[in-house]
Amino acid sequence: MKPPDVRVQGAPARVQADPSLIARALENMTENARHYGGGADVVEVAFDHDAAPVLETSSGGVSVWVHDRGPGLPEGDPAQIFALFYRKGGTEHGGLGLGLTLVERIARAHGGEVRAERRVGGGASVGFWLPTIAADT
Repeated sequence: MKPPDVRVQGAPARVQADPSLIARALENMTENARHYGGGADVVEVAFDHDAAPVLETSSGGVSVWVHDRGPGLPEGDPAQIFALFYRKGGTEHGGLGLGLTLVERIARAHGGEVRAERRVGGGASVGFWLPTIAADT
């Protein structure tokens, strides 16, 4: 399987975060894309960039998105994929439904947010946003 393209937008910014937890969140999102979306095609990191797909309520932060071209998100509220023990019906991939729940808990523990969206043309985008900290902190 081809590795995803990695896109970085904007000037780097600092966040106060546990690197191992952030790495776990990114790994969970890319594994989820691999299992349910045929593999991530893009991993996008955006720093304080207005044109980036950051959350509407967010400013002064960093967003990390994993995009795939799989079957997409369930009908209804896309955020349900972050619910504890949620598993997409009819899947043969197993799992306990904990991966994206953990992503949400990691983001919120760092003062951030999560988001899931349907992609135009098919697939899903799953991401998290973390607030930046002042350079003199």
